[in-house]
Amino acid sequence: NGLCTAEEAAAATQREIDSRIARNLTRDPSLQRRYDEAVALQKRIDARLAAGERVPAEWIANPFYLRYYAATGRLETPSTVAEVTP
Repeated sequence: NGLCTAEEAAAATQREIDSRIARNLTRDPSLQRRYDEAVALQKRIDARLAAGERVPAEWIANPFYLRYYAATGRLETPSTVAEVTP
């Protein structure tokens, strides 16, 4: 609608999400450990995908991404786990 570019809208959305996460972590410090674990896991997922490797299904909590990675061949299945694990 001409108010901003798609890039500007995406940047504003990212700032808002980051702000809400920070606010929630400040309000409830008990969430920090869970958040740190989720960030670390996402880095592992991103690294595997960047290396062209499949991702273990148990690492994926979002049902959309679980189906998406399975449909695009990026999800480990029991047969691919056996191929990767010695």
